[in-house]
Amino acid sequence: DVDGDPFPRVTWRRSDAKMPAGRAHILDSRILRIEMTQLVDQGEYICDAENDVGFITTSAVLTVHAPPEFLQPPEDTKVALHVEAHLDCQVTGNPTPSVFWSREGSQVLMFPGRQYGHYSISEDGTLRMEVRREDAGYYMCSAVSVAGSAAATALLQVLLKEDIPPPLMEVGPMNQTVPVNTSTSLPCQARGLPPPDIKWYKDGSPLTPDSDSHRISLWQNGTLHIDGLQVSDSGQYTCTATSASGESGWSAFLVVDPLLPPLNSTGIRLPLRSPPPDRPRVVNSTQTSLTVSWSPSQGSRTSARYSVDYYSPDLQTGWVNVARDLNSMTVEVTDLKPDTSYVFVVRTESEEGLSLPSELSGVAHTLSFTSELQETQRLELARMRLTTRSQVTLTHVQAISSVAVTLFWQVHDSRELMEGLHIRYRDLTSGT
Repeated sequence: DVDGDPFPRVTWRRSDAKMPAGRAHILDSRILRIEMTQLVDQGEYICDAENDVGFITTSAVLTVHAPPEFLQPPEDTKVALHVEAHLDCQVTGNPTPSVFWSREGSQVLMFPGRQYGHYSISEDGTLRMEVRREDAGYYMCSAVSVAGSAAATALLQVLLKEDIPPPLMEVGPMNQTVPVNTSTSLPCQARGLPPPDIKWYKDGSPLTPDSDSHRISLWQNGTLHIDGLQVSDSGQYTCTATSASGESGWSAFLVVDPLLPPLNSTGIRLPLRSPPPDRPRVVNSTQTSLTVSWSPSQGSRTSARYSVDYYSPDLQTGWVNVARDLNSMTVEVTDLKPDTSYVFVVRTESEEGLSLPSELSGVAHTLSFTSELQETQRLELARMRLTTRSQVTLTHVQAISSVAVTLFWQVHDSRELMEGLHIRYRDLTSGT
């Protein structure tokens, strides 16, 4: 508030930045009003009052509180046993919120910069641990300040060796025929928990980078690169991906032909691969078979063909190819074991080779002999009951308006066998 004679002129300014454009207004020639306050409005505001007699100034600091907000909330994570896991928790807010972790079922609060047994919290709020079996569960990151609070929860799943699929080959080498004195690259990429080790073999023998001539090199992404190709480089090349959960491999033949004309460029350009199909799903099961179905991804050719692989957590098999060159998006996989779990992936086949694998299907189970027998008996019972006598009685019809009626019925002793009801009516006035 300011006064004087004559009444002073009042102006407002910021000491460290421009006034909020379009949101700052002076009311009654002296009151500063800022609409829709934002964090950037925080700072020192100076009021100047001046008349013909003199000049006076004063200032005030505006502090804008912003409730905690997650920049990087923790996410559900699956981690192999004895592998380091981390759960992120990055938070913003004004004033800077206090961050702490807690675990479902525990009253211990874990703060940044401290160690709690085999748990540690870094200054940025990340929770780290070397995973034990008993670490599985829900973890909550909380952020608290005078402006409010926020919390986010993540599920940590600890995978035992038998729960983790063997490494899944994503990209493997392709058959190539190339002229001499050129170069080529044989890709090999795989995913798995923990990340698998990539090794290469030529005609069954381990292949190591050529440290003398630097002609053969293994890139960090698993790709094998060969410069100055010679006829002696021809052969079968196999890359393997190995981890504690198993091993997978992919092979291709390289033919170096001295009769081929030289290329205009120094290397072989690999074709673009087709996109993978959508996640497969199991739509039917018997004792010894599972029927798998999927949808093509957007941009796939209508003439695409497919390849299907599976692995069994129960049998601890590697990835097994069960179908190639399929022209349909459904396949019945037969000769499986009863009461056994299976997981499937599907790839698109084209002239360019195989696509990346689809997402893993859910775990599907073949039926046991007992469950299949029980299902057969249940179907026979349902068929007998539903065909021998009426299972529903229409007890009452009540008109509730000129265009609507309410029906009342009674279901008899086969309610557990029924999946739904069909209601039909006939207009007696029109004869239809």
